[in-house]
Amino acid sequence: MTLLSTTAMSGSATVTLSSISTAYNKLYIIVRDFYPSGTTAQFSVYCNGYNASNSYYGYTMGSRDGFSANNPMTNNSGWNITNNWSSYMKNTDNDSILIMEFPDYTQTSTRKLVNWMVTGLNDGSNNVTQMGVGRFDYTQAISSISFNTNNGTLS
Repeated sequence: MTLLSTTAMSGSATVTLSSISTAYNKLYIIVRDFYPSGTTAQFSVYCNGYNASNSYYGYTMGSRDGFSANNPMTNNSGWNITNNWSSYMKNTDNDSILIMEFPDYTQTSTRKLVNWMVTGLNDGSNNVTQMGVGRFDYTQAISSISFNTNNGTLS
């Protein structure tokens, strides 16, 4: 593995990792201790600056202190990483970690696949864990990844 970037998430609703090298076979992203400043916030991820509907599809499976849920994502404007959190992300340090894996992210003949795992606390301080699989509905190589909150800024 080769470290491509270390980026702090702070002071903006959207943080973008740009100019991602295409010299590798798999892109692996780890995001630690992220949370929004807003009290009613969700967290999403999108690629190459595309945050319009009809670009992202997927499915999440998750649990929250004994409750489990499965949710499809169709025609989304990004992958809603906090889809099964029942309410919203805790807007203080919630011990979160997100791991995303994009196999074959540089090829240009098919749509892109992503797998992710995430854990943290929701605004009720419930432990939330989920995993998901998704598709970016474009054939271009992934050159940037954006992390977004719908309320406040990222920390």
